[in-house]
Amino acid sequence: MPFCPVCRCEYVEGIRRCSDCDAILVDTLPPPAKEKETVEESFVPVLTEVRNAEATVVCEILQGAGIPVIGQLLNPRRVYTKEFPALIDLMVPASMLDAAKGLIEEALNAGKEMAAE
Repeated sequence: MPFCPVCRCEYVEGIRRCSDCDAILVDTLPPPAKEKETVEESFVPVLTEVRNAEATVVCEILQGAGIPVIGQLLNPRRVYTKEFPALIDLMVPASMLDAAKGLIEEALNAGKEMAAE
């Protein structure tokens, strides 16, 4: 029995082209193409209740190291001012949490050393 290599329909002997795809029929089908596996990884908090300015710096550090970051505004309906800045939770993929924490700690230590000088 011939098969369409595109839509994988089976045809009776004597048919040479697929009536749907117009592809030339083959005697045996190749193995089906594997679908791309999409693995959705969960994001976990790396820093909570961070001010907007600090969140920007941390995001730049993490993204510079190839770690994706999601920022979630804690109270989106609130009006923010200089006295009451926006607070953000920063989240990274669970598999990169330890690396992200290490980079943040490194940056904090470097900042303390610079302030002490």
